[in-house]
Amino acid sequence: MSNYDNNLSVLVLSAQKEHADAVLKALRKLELTRVTVMDNGIEALKELQDSKFGFLICDQNIRYIKGWLLVKEIKTAENLPNIPVILFGKEEVPDTEENLKRYGVLKYLRFPVSSSELDFMIHSTLSIFNTSGTIENKYTKAKDSLLNNQNDDAIERYSELRSLTKGSARSSLGLAQAYLQDQQVSKANQVIEDIAKSDEDSPTRSLLQAKIHLKNHELNAAMGFISQILKEMPDGFYFSKCVRLLMDFHQYPAAVPICREALEKDLKRPEFYVCLAKDRYTAQDFEGALSHILQHEKAFGMTNELFNLRGVCYKKRGNYEKALDSYEQALRLHPTDAKVYFNLAMCSIHMKRTDEAVTYLESCLKYAPDFPKAREKLDEIQKRASA
Repeated sequence: MSNYDNNLSVLVLSAQKEHADAVLKALRKLELTRVTVMDNGIEALKELQDSKFGFLICDQNIRYIKGWLLVKEIKTAENLPNIPVILFGKEEVPDTEENLKRYGVLKYLRFPVSSSELDFMIHSTLSIFNTSGTIENKYTKAKDSLLNNQNDDAIERYSELRSLTKGSARSSLGLAQAYLQDQQVSKANQVIEDIAKSDEDSPTRSLLQAKIHLKNHELNAAMGFISQILKEMPDGFYFSKCVRLLMDFHQYPAAVPICREALEKDLKRPEFYVCLAKDRYTAQDFEGALSHILQHEKAFGMTNELFNLRGVCYKKRGNYEKALDSYEQALRLHPTDAKVYFNLAMCSIHMKRTDEAVTYLESCLKYAPDFPKAREKLDEIQKRASA
């Protein structure tokens, strides 16, 4: 047995059961039992964001995205921590050994893999990952600074990495993300332009370029990069990322054709229905918004956000009882959501339930003391009551 901690939490990704079973068997021989198995690359990204894993063992064959592309996405995503990775597969190696190492992959393992091969690769990968001063360890510290909004430190660390790696795309993307997070848009754009001159292209770079244009209110330029991504990578993973990016900037009309195209391709994801619902709500088409919310509910269930949106739609249509019911269901999922308490208060005011409205406004301000509209509305009610 090697000297790594046998409590290591491992995520195994493979769309082929026999591959996953073989890796699980090898892990059991190594006494590694804290293992999660998934086959869906998009869901894995969400799991990596929500849960802490100490290791990723990824098949080249997974659903919705190739394993190698997923590894590069993980290593360059601004919302995911750095994680040690092993990439394996039955196919030929997907890239050069030099490029694999740029993203922390020491060697591509051809399937089938023995427990001794896996043991050696886990030990070697963890050793390089955890040893202070190695490139991969520096990336971990830089990413941690980025995730913790320590922008100055992130900029300094990614600048060092960019120098050490001769301006690699991975270090440059990290630096651009740090600049963007620090609101230094022009510097982020300069780094992106430098990457554009290199021969190492990536959808992540194009998405970051699109984000910069959206920050500068240049929608047409942003859509040019988004269209390029979807032309080259017409799969659910990138449809989802592009829609999420546009939603972050409230560009719902621009995202609608992408959502519809994805759904026509049977690439069903919850964010597509959310986007369609928000677009209809923004256009004052409350019936259309409710229809898309119902589609989401049938396919994926409901979320706090959608219960709240449904409540707002019912309120706009004058159906206050249904609005109250939706808001209350939203609170069951997220009991501290100040926005929902405010919406409940506004419903109660329309229904002339003043005492109830005061209670909701006080709850709103309890969870969000700087909620100006809630403070104004509460002051207005109290002044009226004391007059």
